[in-house]
Amino acid sequence: MSLVELRLDAIPEVGAADPGALRELIAAAPVPVLATCRPTREGGQWAGGEEARLGLLVAAAEAGASWIDVEADAVAGLGPLLPGTRVVVSRHPAALEGAAAERPARIAELLDSLDHPRAEVVKLALPCQDARDALSLLRLSSRRATPTLAIGMGFRGVATRLLGPSAGAPWSYASAPGLDPVAPGQLTPGELRSVIGDAEAWFGVLGAPVSHSRSPHLMNAVFARLGLSAAYTWLETEDPRGLLAEADLDPRWRGFSVTIPHKSALLDRVELAPEAVAAGALNTLVRSESGWRGHNTDGLAVGVLLRARLGQDLSGLRVALLGNGGAARAAAAVLSAAGAEVSVYARSEERGRPFAREFGLTWGGLLGTLPPAVAGAPRVILNATPVGMTPAEDASPVRREVFGPGQIAYDLVYTPPETRFLREAAARGAERISGVEHFLAQARAQLALFWGDRAEALPGLDDPWWLEAARLWEGKG
Repeated sequence: MSLVELRLDAIPEVGAADPGALRELIAAAPVPVLATCRPTREGGQWAGGEEARLGLLVAAAEAGASWIDVEADAVAGLGPLLPGTRVVVSRHPAALEGAAAERPARIAELLDSLDHPRAEVVKLALPCQDARDALSLLRLSSRRATPTLAIGMGFRGVATRLLGPSAGAPWSYASAPGLDPVAPGQLTPGELRSVIGDAEAWFGVLGAPVSHSRSPHLMNAVFARLGLSAAYTWLETEDPRGLLAEADLDPRWRGFSVTIPHKSALLDRVELAPEAVAAGALNTLVRSESGWRGHNTDGLAVGVLLRARLGQDLSGLRVALLGNGGAARAAAAVLSAAGAEVSVYARSEERGRPFAREFGLTWGGLLGTLPPAVAGAPRVILNATPVGMTPAEDASPVRREVFGPGQIAYDLVYTPPETRFLREAAARGAERISGVEHFLAQARAQLALFWGDRAEALPGLDDPWWLEAARLWEGKG
Protein backbone atom coordinates (compact mmCIF):
# COMPACT_ATOMS: atom_id res chain seq x y z
CA MET A 1 0.00 0.00 0.00
CA SER A 2 1.32 3.45 -0.96
CA LEU A 3 -0.01 6.59 0.70
CA VAL A 4 1.06 10.19 1.13
CA GLU A 5 0.32 11.84 4.47
CA LEU A 6 -1.04 15.39 4.19
CA ARG A 7 -0.31 17.34 7.37
CA LEU A 8 -3.05 19.97 7.32
CA ASP A 9 -1.85 21.43 10.62
CA ALA A 10 1.28 22.57 8.76
CA ILE A 11 -0.75 24.35 6.05
CA PRO A 12 -3.78 25.82 7.89
CA GLU A 13 -4.40 28.31 5.06
CA VAL A 14 -5.43 25.39 2.80
CA GLY A 15 -8.56 24.05 4.39
CA ALA A 16 -12.22 24.60 4.99
CA ALA A 17 -11.87 28.27 4.09
CA ASP A 18 -10.64 27.33 0.63
CA PRO A 19 -12.15 23.94 -0.32
CA GLY A 20 -11.13 24.39 -3.93
CA ALA A 21 -7.43 24.62 -3.03
CA LEU A 22 -7.76 21.59 -0.77
CA ARG A 23 -9.44 19.56 -3.51
CA GLU A 24 -6.74 20.61 -6.00
CA LEU A 25 -3.96 19.66 -3.58
CA ILE A 26 -5.39 16.20 -2.92
CA ALA A 27 -6.13 15.57 -6.59
CA ALA A 28 -2.49 16.30 -7.45
CA ALA A 29 -1.21 13.50 -5.18
CA PRO A 30 0.20 10.54 -7.16
CA VAL A 31 -1.15 8.04 -4.60
CA PRO A 32 -4.09 7.99 -2.16
CA VAL A 33 -3.98 10.64 0.58
CA LEU A 34 -4.08 10.17 4.34
CA ALA A 35 -5.11 13.50 5.87
CA THR A 36 -4.30 14.51 9.42
CA CYS A 37 -4.43 17.74 11.37
CA ARG A 38 -2.38 17.19 14.49
CA PRO A 39 -3.09 19.45 17.50
CA THR A 40 -0.30 20.82 19.67
CA ARG A 41 -1.33 18.54 22.55
CA GLU A 42 -0.27 15.60 20.36
CA GLY A 43 2.91 17.17 19.03
CA GLY A 44 1.38 18.89 15.99
CA GLN A 45 1.14 22.50 14.87
CA TRP A 46 -2.62 23.16 14.96
CA ALA A 47 -3.33 25.86 17.53
CA GLY A 48 -6.90 26.67 16.48
CA GLY A 49 -10.22 25.46 17.82
CA GLU A 50 -11.17 21.79 18.01
CA GLU A 51 -14.40 22.16 16.04
CA ALA A 52 -12.55 23.82 13.15
CA ARG A 53 -9.83 21.15 13.25
CA LEU A 54 -12.26 18.25 13.01
CA GLY A 55 -14.20 20.12 10.33
CA LEU A 56 -10.99 20.37 8.31
CA LEU A 57 -10.59 16.60 8.43
CA VAL A 58 -14.17 16.12 7.19
CA ALA A 59 -13.47 18.64 4.43
CA ALA A 60 -10.38 16.69 3.42
CA ALA A 61 -12.45 13.53 3.06
CA GLU A 62 -15.00 15.40 0.94
CA ALA A 63 -12.12 16.72 -1.18
CA GLY A 64 -10.92 13.20 -1.95
CA ALA A 65 -8.72 12.00 0.92
CA SER A 66 -8.99 8.22 1.21
CA TRP A 67 -7.94 8.10 4.87
CA ILE A 68 -8.43 10.36 7.90
CA ASP A 69 -6.11 10.17 10.94
CA VAL A 70 -7.88 11.39 14.08
CA GLU A 71 -6.74 11.28 17.71
CA ALA A 72 -8.32 8.79 20.12
CA ASP A 73 -9.56 11.57 22.42
CA ALA A 74 -11.28 13.34 19.50
CA VAL A 75 -12.72 10.54 17.36
CA ALA A 76 -16.09 10.69 19.16
CA GLY A 77 -16.51 14.27 17.98
CA LEU A 78 -15.66 13.56 14.35
CA GLY A 79 -18.65 14.18 12.11
CA PRO A 80 -20.02 11.90 9.38
CA LEU A 81 -17.59 11.07 6.58
CA LEU A 82 -18.20 10.21 2.96
CA PRO A 83 -18.88 6.49 2.43
CA GLY A 84 -15.60 4.64 1.86
CA THR A 85 -13.47 7.06 3.87
CA ARG A 86 -11.21 5.02 6.15
CA VAL A 87 -10.19 6.07 9.64
CA VAL A 88 -6.92 5.78 11.58
CA VAL A 89 -7.34 6.34 15.33
CA SER A 90 -4.07 7.51 16.85
CA ARG A 91 -2.21 8.64 19.94
CA HIS A 92 1.11 10.51 20.17
CA PRO A 93 2.16 10.69 23.84
CA ALA A 94 5.01 13.05 24.60
CA ALA A 95 6.87 10.44 26.66
CA LEU A 96 6.84 6.83 27.75
CA GLU A 97 6.85 6.96 31.53
CA GLY A 98 8.15 4.47 34.05
CA ALA A 99 11.17 2.28 34.68
CA ALA A 100 12.28 -0.04 31.89
CA ALA A 101 10.59 -3.11 33.38
CA GLU A 102 7.29 -1.22 33.73
CA ARG A 103 7.14 0.23 30.22
CA PRO A 104 5.78 -2.85 28.36
CA ALA A 105 2.66 -2.79 30.56
CA ARG A 106 2.26 0.93 29.84
CA ILE A 107 2.59 0.28 26.10
CA ALA A 108 -0.12 -2.38 26.33
CA GLU A 109 -2.43 0.08 28.11
CA LEU A 110 -1.87 2.73 25.45
CA LEU A 111 -2.59 0.25 22.65
CA ASP A 112 -5.81 -0.85 24.34
CA SER A 113 -6.91 2.78 24.63
CA LEU A 114 -6.98 3.05 20.83
CA ASP A 115 -9.81 0.57 20.30
CA HIS A 116 -12.82 2.31 18.70
CA PRO A 117 -15.61 1.15 16.37
CA ARG A 118 -14.60 3.69 13.70
CA ALA A 119 -10.97 2.55 13.61
CA GLU A 120 -9.89 0.52 10.61
CA VAL A 121 -6.27 1.05 11.65
CA VAL A 122 -4.87 2.23 14.99
CA LYS A 123 -1.60 4.09 15.48
CA LEU A 124 0.59 4.63 18.53
CA ALA A 125 3.60 6.91 18.02
CA LEU A 126 5.71 6.81 21.15
CA PRO A 127 9.19 8.13 22.04
CA CYS A 128 11.60 5.25 22.76
CA GLN A 129 14.10 5.69 25.58
CA ASP A 130 15.88 2.53 24.45
CA ALA A 131 15.66 -0.05 21.66
CA ARG A 132 14.14 -2.34 24.28
CA ASP A 133 10.99 -0.19 24.02
CA ALA A 134 10.94 -0.75 20.25
CA LEU A 135 11.01 -4.53 20.79
CA SER A 136 8.08 -4.22 23.20
CA LEU A 137 6.13 -2.16 20.68
CA LEU A 138 6.69 -4.75 17.96
CA ARG A 139 5.76 -7.69 20.17
CA LEU A 140 2.64 -6.16 21.69
CA SER A 141 1.29 -4.59 18.50
CA SER A 142 1.57 -7.83 16.53
CA ARG A 143 -0.96 -9.55 18.78
CA ARG A 144 -3.83 -7.17 18.09
CA ALA A 145 -6.91 -7.87 15.99
CA THR A 146 -7.06 -4.36 14.49
CA PRO A 147 -4.13 -3.57 12.14
CA THR A 148 -1.74 -1.54 14.26
CA LEU A 149 0.94 1.01 13.49
CA ALA A 150 3.26 0.98 16.52
CA ILE A 151 5.96 3.55 15.83
CA GLY A 152 8.93 4.15 18.09
CA MET A 153 9.97 7.77 17.78
CA GLY A 154 13.65 8.68 17.71
CA PHE A 155 16.55 6.61 16.42
CA ARG A 156 16.15 4.12 19.27
CA GLY A 157 12.75 3.25 17.86
CA VAL A 158 13.93 2.73 14.28
CA ALA A 159 13.36 -1.04 14.45
CA THR A 160 9.61 -0.41 14.49
CA ARG A 161 9.83 1.43 11.18
CA LEU A 162 11.85 -1.36 9.55
CA LEU A 163 10.10 -4.36 11.07
CA GLY A 164 6.60 -2.97 11.58
CA PRO A 165 5.20 -4.53 8.38
CA SER A 166 6.57 -7.90 9.52
CA ALA A 167 4.63 -7.42 12.76
CA GLY A 168 1.38 -6.72 10.92
CA ALA A 169 1.54 -2.95 10.39
CA PRO A 170 -0.24 -1.98 7.15
CA TRP A 171 2.50 0.51 6.24
CA SER A 172 5.54 2.39 7.56
CA TYR A 173 6.32 6.10 7.45
CA ALA A 174 9.19 7.73 5.54
CA SER A 175 10.18 11.31 4.83
CA ALA A 176 9.11 12.84 1.53
CA PRO A 177 11.75 12.34 -1.23
CA GLY A 178 14.33 15.11 -1.11
CA LEU A 179 13.03 16.60 2.15
CA ASP A 180 14.25 16.35 5.73
CA PRO A 181 12.44 13.94 8.07
CA VAL A 182 9.43 15.46 9.82
CA ALA A 183 9.55 13.08 12.79
CA PRO A 184 12.49 11.95 14.95
CA GLY A 185 13.94 8.66 13.70
CA GLN A 186 12.13 8.82 10.36
CA LEU A 187 14.08 7.30 7.46
CA THR A 188 14.15 8.22 3.79
CA PRO A 189 12.23 6.10 1.25
CA GLY A 190 15.54 4.77 -0.07
CA GLU A 191 16.68 3.70 3.39
CA LEU A 192 13.40 1.93 4.05
CA ARG A 193 13.29 0.32 0.62
CA SER A 194 16.75 -1.19 1.10
CA VAL A 195 15.85 -3.07 4.27
CA ILE A 196 12.10 -3.31 4.75
CA GLY A 197 10.19 -6.48 4.01
CA ASP A 198 7.82 -9.09 5.39
CA ALA A 199 10.37 -11.10 7.37
CA GLU A 200 9.87 -14.19 9.49
CA ALA A 201 13.28 -13.94 11.19
CA TRP A 202 14.65 -10.77 12.79
CA PHE A 203 18.25 -9.76 13.52
CA GLY A 204 19.95 -6.58 14.69
CA VAL A 205 23.12 -4.88 15.86
CA LEU A 206 23.31 -3.94 19.56
CA GLY A 207 25.43 -0.99 20.58
CA ALA A 208 25.53 2.58 21.85
CA PRO A 209 25.97 4.48 19.67
CA VAL A 210 25.07 2.38 16.65
CA SER A 211 23.63 4.83 14.11
CA HIS A 212 26.95 4.80 12.20
CA SER A 213 26.64 1.08 11.48
CA ARG A 214 25.87 0.03 7.93
CA SER A 215 25.41 -3.58 8.98
CA PRO A 216 21.67 -3.54 8.19
CA HIS A 217 22.37 -2.58 4.57
CA LEU A 218 24.93 -5.34 4.13
CA MET A 219 23.03 -8.04 6.01
CA ASN A 220 19.75 -7.33 4.25
CA ALA A 221 21.53 -7.45 0.88
CA VAL A 222 22.86 -10.90 1.79
CA PHE A 223 19.43 -12.07 2.97
CA ALA A 224 17.96 -10.95 -0.36
CA ARG A 225 20.69 -12.77 -2.30
CA LEU A 226 20.02 -16.00 -0.40
CA GLY A 227 16.25 -15.63 -0.69
CA LEU A 228 15.80 -15.64 3.09
CA SER A 229 12.71 -14.28 4.82
CA ALA A 230 14.73 -12.18 7.23
CA ALA A 231 15.46 -8.57 8.17
CA TYR A 232 18.20 -6.83 10.15
CA THR A 233 17.97 -3.51 12.01
CA TRP A 234 19.79 -1.05 14.28
CA LEU A 235 19.20 -1.54 18.02
CA GLU A 236 20.71 1.27 20.08
CA THR A 237 20.57 0.30 23.73
CA GLU A 238 22.17 1.15 27.06
CA ASP A 239 20.62 -2.00 28.53
CA PRO A 240 21.62 -5.07 26.50
CA ARG A 241 20.52 -7.44 29.26
CA GLY A 242 17.06 -5.89 29.35
CA LEU A 243 16.82 -5.92 25.57
CA LEU A 244 17.74 -9.60 25.50
CA ALA A 245 15.08 -10.30 28.13
CA GLU A 246 12.50 -8.66 25.87
CA ALA A 247 13.80 -10.60 22.85
CA ASP A 248 13.34 -13.82 24.85
CA LEU A 249 9.59 -13.21 24.60
CA ASP A 250 9.48 -13.03 20.80
CA PRO A 251 10.82 -16.03 18.83
CA ARG A 252 11.16 -13.92 15.68
CA TRP A 253 14.42 -12.55 17.11
CA ARG A 254 17.01 -15.11 15.96
CA GLY A 255 20.36 -13.39 16.39
CA PHE A 256 22.30 -10.21 17.11
CA SER A 257 25.61 -8.60 16.30
CA VAL A 258 27.10 -6.97 19.40
CA THR A 259 29.38 -3.94 19.26
CA ILE A 260 30.83 -1.23 21.52
CA PRO A 261 30.32 -1.04 24.48
CA HIS A 262 28.47 -4.34 25.09
CA LYS A 263 30.94 -7.04 24.05
CA SER A 264 31.59 -8.09 27.65
CA ALA A 265 28.25 -7.12 29.21
CA LEU A 266 26.44 -10.38 28.43
CA LEU A 267 29.13 -12.95 29.21
CA ASP A 268 27.32 -14.26 32.30
CA ARG A 269 23.90 -14.08 30.65
CA VAL A 270 24.43 -16.52 27.78
CA GLU A 271 26.12 -19.81 26.98
CA LEU A 272 29.55 -19.11 25.48
CA ALA A 273 31.27 -20.78 22.55
CA PRO A 274 34.96 -21.66 23.12
CA GLU A 275 36.30 -18.71 21.13
CA ALA A 276 34.20 -16.29 23.17
CA VAL A 277 35.46 -17.86 26.39
CA ALA A 278 39.05 -17.51 25.20
CA ALA A 279 38.54 -13.88 24.21
CA GLY A 280 36.48 -12.95 27.25
CA ALA A 281 34.20 -11.07 24.85
CA LEU A 282 31.47 -11.79 22.32
CA ASN A 283 30.22 -10.04 19.21
CA THR A 284 27.51 -12.46 18.05
CA LEU A 285 24.43 -13.92 19.73
CA VAL A 286 22.44 -16.77 18.21
CA ARG A 287 19.19 -18.20 19.57
CA SER A 288 19.40 -21.91 20.28
CA GLU A 289 16.98 -24.44 21.73
CA SER A 290 18.48 -23.88 25.16
CA GLY A 291 18.66 -20.06 24.98
CA TRP A 292 21.22 -17.63 23.61
CA ARG A 293 24.74 -18.67 22.63
CA GLY A 294 27.57 -16.13 22.42
CA HIS A 295 30.30 -16.30 19.77
CA ASN A 296 33.21 -14.11 18.72
CA THR A 297 33.88 -13.73 15.00
CA ASP A 298 36.29 -10.77 15.34
CA GLY A 299 39.21 -13.04 16.21
CA LEU A 300 38.29 -15.48 13.46
CA ALA A 301 38.41 -12.65 10.92
CA VAL A 302 41.86 -11.56 12.12
CA GLY A 303 43.24 -15.04 11.58
CA VAL A 304 41.57 -15.50 8.19
CA LEU A 305 42.74 -12.17 6.77
CA LEU A 306 46.32 -12.32 8.06
CA ARG A 307 46.85 -15.87 6.80
CA ALA A 308 45.43 -14.90 3.41
CA ARG A 309 47.66 -11.81 3.16
CA LEU A 310 50.86 -13.54 4.37
CA GLY A 311 50.28 -16.87 2.63
CA GLN A 312 51.46 -18.72 5.76
CA ASP A 313 50.50 -19.55 9.30
CA LEU A 314 50.96 -17.00 12.08
CA SER A 315 53.53 -18.80 14.21
CA GLY A 316 56.37 -16.41 15.07
CA LEU A 317 54.65 -13.43 13.44
CA ARG A 318 55.57 -10.21 15.25
CA VAL A 319 52.48 -8.12 15.98
CA ALA A 320 51.96 -4.82 17.78
CA LEU A 321 48.41 -5.01 19.16
CA LEU A 322 46.90 -1.61 19.98
CA GLY A 323 44.20 -1.63 22.64
CA ASN A 324 42.78 -3.80 25.39
CA GLY A 325 39.02 -3.75 24.78
CA GLY A 326 36.66 -6.39 23.44
CA ALA A 327 38.03 -6.42 19.88
CA ALA A 328 41.61 -6.52 21.20
CA ARG A 329 40.70 -9.49 23.41
CA ALA A 330 39.39 -11.41 20.39
CA ALA A 331 42.55 -10.68 18.39
CA ALA A 332 44.81 -11.53 21.33
CA ALA A 333 43.15 -14.92 21.86
CA VAL A 334 43.56 -15.94 18.21
CA LEU A 335 47.09 -14.59 17.78
CA SER A 336 48.29 -16.14 21.02
CA ALA A 337 46.81 -19.55 20.13
CA ALA A 338 48.47 -19.35 16.69
CA GLY A 339 51.92 -18.76 18.21
CA ALA A 340 52.35 -15.14 17.14
CA GLU A 341 54.75 -12.92 19.11
CA VAL A 342 52.47 -10.11 20.30
CA SER A 343 53.34 -6.89 22.09
CA VAL A 344 50.47 -4.90 23.60
CA TYR A 345 50.29 -1.10 23.46
CA ALA A 346 47.42 0.68 25.19
CA ARG A 347 46.25 4.06 26.41
CA SER A 348 46.56 2.98 30.03
CA GLU A 349 49.29 0.87 31.64
CA GLU A 350 46.90 0.15 34.49
CA ARG A 351 44.66 -1.77 32.08
CA GLY A 352 47.10 -2.69 29.35
CA ARG A 353 49.70 -4.53 31.40
CA PRO A 354 47.20 -6.93 33.11
CA PHE A 355 45.58 -7.51 29.71
CA ALA A 356 48.94 -8.58 28.23
CA ARG A 357 49.64 -10.81 31.22
CA GLU A 358 46.21 -12.48 30.94
CA PHE A 359 46.92 -13.64 27.37
CA GLY A 360 50.60 -14.42 27.88
CA LEU A 361 51.67 -11.48 25.70
CA THR A 362 54.41 -8.87 26.09
CA TRP A 363 53.58 -5.46 27.52
CA GLY A 364 54.99 -2.97 25.01
CA GLY A 365 53.96 0.31 26.59
CA LEU A 366 51.65 3.22 26.00
CA LEU A 367 50.40 3.90 22.46
CA GLY A 368 52.76 6.82 21.97
CA THR A 369 55.81 4.71 22.77
CA LEU A 370 55.52 2.30 19.82
CA PRO A 371 58.98 2.71 18.20
CA PRO A 372 59.56 3.94 14.64
CA ALA A 373 59.76 1.44 11.80
CA VAL A 374 63.32 0.05 11.85
CA ALA A 375 64.85 -3.36 11.41
CA GLY A 376 63.10 -5.80 13.73
CA ALA A 377 59.91 -3.72 13.99
CA PRO A 378 56.59 -5.62 14.20
CA ARG A 379 55.43 -6.99 10.85
CA VAL A 380 51.81 -6.18 11.72
CA ILE A 381 50.40 -3.16 13.56
CA LEU A 382 46.82 -4.00 14.48
CA ASN A 383 44.58 -1.18 15.70
CA ALA A 384 41.90 -2.59 18.00
CA THR A 385 41.10 0.78 19.62
CA PRO A 386 38.20 3.05 18.56
CA VAL A 387 40.67 5.89 17.84
CA GLY A 388 39.90 7.32 14.40
CA MET A 389 36.25 6.32 14.45
CA THR A 390 33.60 8.80 13.34
CA PRO A 391 33.27 11.56 14.47
CA ALA A 392 36.97 11.76 15.58
CA GLU A 393 38.15 10.96 12.05
CA ASP A 394 41.38 12.98 12.15
CA ALA A 395 42.90 10.93 14.97
CA SER A 396 45.31 8.00 14.86
CA PRO A 397 46.39 5.86 17.81
CA VAL A 398 50.08 6.03 16.78
CA ARG A 399 52.59 8.36 15.13
CA ARG A 400 53.11 7.98 11.38
CA GLU A 401 56.79 7.14 11.95
CA VAL A 402 55.85 3.66 13.22
CA PHE A 403 54.99 2.57 9.67
CA GLY A 404 57.36 1.46 6.96
CA PRO A 405 57.72 -0.77 3.88
CA GLY A 406 57.12 -4.46 4.49
CA GLN A 407 54.68 -3.85 7.33
CA ILE A 408 50.92 -4.46 7.41
CA ALA A 409 48.68 -1.83 9.00
CA TYR A 410 45.46 -3.60 10.08
CA ASP A 411 42.62 -1.35 11.29
CA LEU A 412 39.45 -2.64 12.95
CA VAL A 413 37.80 0.80 12.66
CA TYR A 414 35.45 0.79 9.68
CA THR A 415 33.68 4.14 10.02
CA PRO A 416 35.13 5.94 8.10
CA PRO A 417 36.42 3.28 5.69
CA GLU A 418 39.61 5.28 5.11
CA THR A 419 41.09 6.21 8.50
CA ARG A 420 44.06 8.41 9.26
CA PHE A 421 45.82 5.28 10.56
CA LEU A 422 45.49 3.68 7.11
CA ARG A 423 46.34 6.84 5.16
CA GLU A 424 49.57 7.39 7.06
CA ALA A 425 50.51 3.74 6.73
CA ALA A 426 50.10 3.90 2.95
CA ALA A 427 52.09 7.14 2.77
CA ARG A 428 54.98 5.35 4.53
CA GLY A 429 54.89 2.35 2.19
CA ALA A 430 53.07 -0.16 4.39
CA GLU A 431 50.41 -2.60 3.20
CA ARG A 432 46.89 -2.24 4.61
CA ILE A 433 43.98 -4.34 5.79
CA SER A 434 41.02 -2.04 6.28
CA GLY A 435 38.21 -2.14 8.78
CA VAL A 436 35.81 -2.78 5.89
CA GLU A 437 37.74 -5.93 4.92
CA HIS A 438 37.69 -7.03 8.55
CA PHE A 439 34.00 -6.27 8.89
CA LEU A 440 33.10 -8.32 5.82
CA ALA A 441 35.14 -11.27 7.06
CA GLN A 442 33.57 -11.27 10.50
CA ALA A 443 30.11 -10.60 9.05
CA ARG A 444 30.38 -13.64 6.81
CA ALA A 445 31.24 -15.72 9.87
CA GLN A 446 28.24 -14.24 11.69
CA LEU A 447 25.96 -15.12 8.80
CA ALA A 448 27.17 -18.71 8.90
CA LEU A 449 26.27 -18.81 12.60
CA PHE A 450 22.87 -17.20 12.02
CA TRP A 451 21.84 -19.62 9.27
CA GLY A 452 23.83 -22.82 9.81
CA ASP A 453 23.52 -25.19 6.85
CA ARG A 454 21.66 -22.61 4.77
CA ALA A 455 24.78 -20.43 4.84
CA GLU A 456 26.53 -22.87 2.50
CA ALA A 457 25.24 -20.69 -0.33
CA LEU A 458 27.26 -17.72 0.94
CA PRO A 459 29.97 -16.63 -1.52
CA GLY A 460 33.57 -16.94 -0.33
CA LEU A 461 35.48 -13.80 0.58
CA ASP A 462 37.37 -14.03 -2.71
CA ASP A 463 34.09 -13.84 -4.65
CA PRO A 464 33.65 -10.49 -6.52
CA TRP A 465 30.18 -10.24 -4.99
CA TRP A 466 31.74 -9.00 -1.75
CA LEU A 467 33.10 -5.97 -3.60
CA GLU A 468 29.53 -4.99 -4.40
CA ALA A 469 28.54 -5.84 -0.83
CA ALA A 470 31.24 -3.45 0.39
CA ARG A 471 29.79 -0.72 -1.79
CA LEU A 472 26.36 -1.32 -0.25
CA TRP A 473 27.87 -1.31 3.21
CA GLU A 474 29.69 1.97 2.55
CA GLY A 475 26.44 3.52 1.31
CA LYS A 476 27.57 3.75 -2.31
CA GLY A 477 25.45 0.97 -3.76
